[in-house]
Amino acid sequence: MSSDSRYRDLDLWIPETFHTEFVRSDTLVKRGDDPYVAFNRQIDLWWYAVAIGIQKGKRTPLPDRKNLVRFNEAGVLESNPWRITHLELVALAELGGGVVTEPSRVILHAHEYAMTGFKILTQELRSVADLQLHLLTLLSSNNGS
Repeated sequence: MSSDSRYRDLDLWIPETFHTEFVRSDTLVKRGDDPYVAFNRQIDLWWYAVAIGIQKGKRTPLPDRKNLVRFNEAGVLESNPWRITHLELVALAELGGGVVTEPSRVILHAHEYAMTGFKILTQELRSVADLQLHLLTLLSSNNGS
């Protein structure tokens, strides 16, 4: 597993409806020290969605690109190389040994988990008053979607 620049030119996506409702509105992501916003960076929100998808053991295919918002290049993962290692390990376990030589397949695999996570987050967050508390308990819960 390597954390080189092989991921640099790959795009990272958030579903457009989720982005409009929870990101663009500064509900979940906002740079700075706002204690009422859960994430300072969109990559951290995306990573959280990937983790939810992995926890649920479900991947959802990416929608058409017209229904996605590109928020960064996967090269942002290089700032925390352990993220690339984790994504490669999950892909390796599920798709086999050759996948780590194909960064685009590793990222697609992660995106499919993220799409599941975003779907669950959308359902969960629309009905919650205290987003921070709910996000803190969501991953530890075995209930839910």
